[in-house]
Amino acid sequence: MEVSTGTTTVASSAQTQRFQDQRTPEKLQADVPAIVAPGPWIAFGTLPFGFAFDELHRFGALAQVPSWYRYGAAAALILLGGWYILRANMVFHRAETPFQPWRPARTIAAQDIYARTRNPMYQGFIMLVLGTAVLFRSDWSVLFMMPAAMLIHYGVVLREESYLERRFGDSYCSYMAAVPRYGWPFSRFGA
Repeated sequence: MEVSTGTTTVASSAQTQRFQDQRTPEKLQADVPAIVAPGPWIAFGTLPFGFAFDELHRFGALAQVPSWYRYGAAAALILLGGWYILRANMVFHRAETPFQPWRPARTIAAQDIYARTRNPMYQGFIMLVLGTAVLFRSDWSVLFMMPAAMLIHYGVVLREESYLERRFGDSYCSYMAAVPRYGWPFSRFGA
């Protein structure tokens, strides 16, 4: 199976079925990434903590931004985040592989938005939560997104990459070499 941006890397149904048939339910259950928590839980978990901290000590930086700037920025972040999530889910659906990290991956989703960035869902969730925080003027939620993004990177993304490299071998390594992690061409962040 060859991986390049914009091409489908989906194994044939017979290959996928044969791969699944050789595994017992116990092995399938163990064949998932060892993530600390699902990325959306981490991202959306910042909102209640941020809102609670806002009630305890609101410093009001976002309240100083004119409302039409704030609403425009929030709408842009929410719409872009939702678009990333929708496109990523459509790719997973077409590839017939689960998007839930607690279920084993069947194929490498490398087409559409995944041809430009390896983690559009996590990027989408971060943008969606950031937009929601801006919309509700939650300074603390915006601040909590920084450690949440680091937790998603180190506790989810890097662990998923190790799992996918183990599961798909050279195919996934080729995909990693062709597509930046977050769509940025900077080697330090996009490796």
